[in-house]
Amino acid sequence: MIRDDDGTGALAQDFGGLSYRTVLTGTSPHIPKDFKLPGRFHVDVARASDQQIVQGVAALISAYVEQLLFSQDKKGNFNLSPFDVFLSVNGLPGQPAGNKTRSNTVGGCFD
Repeated sequence: MIRDDDGTGALAQDFGGLSYRTVLTGTSPHIPKDFKLPGRFHVDVARASDQQIVQGVAALISAYVEQLLFSQDKKGNFNLSPFDVFLSVNGLPGQPAGNKTRSNTVGGCFD
C-alpha cells in the first residue's frame, strides 16, 4: 500500500494529493511545510525493506498517539469518548485501582 500509493485516493486529495512515498521520503519540494515530516521519520520507500517501511509507519503512529490529549474530569477520569460512556453505563472504574497503572492494564479496564 505504501509503495503503490500514487496520491490519487480521497484521503490523499484532502492533503494535497501527495503519495505516501513522497511524504515519507521527505525530499520533494512539493511537500507543503505543514506536511513535512521531521528527518527522523523519513523512509526512503524506494530502497527500504518492507520491515523498514512498517517500522517507519509505526513510529509515526506512535508519535501521533503519544501526543493525543483526552478530556478528563476533575478527578482525572477520562470522559466523553464512547468507551468512557461504556464504562459509566456499566459501572466500571475509570481509574486503575491499587497497584495497577494505565500501562499494565488492557483497554482501560481496571481490576
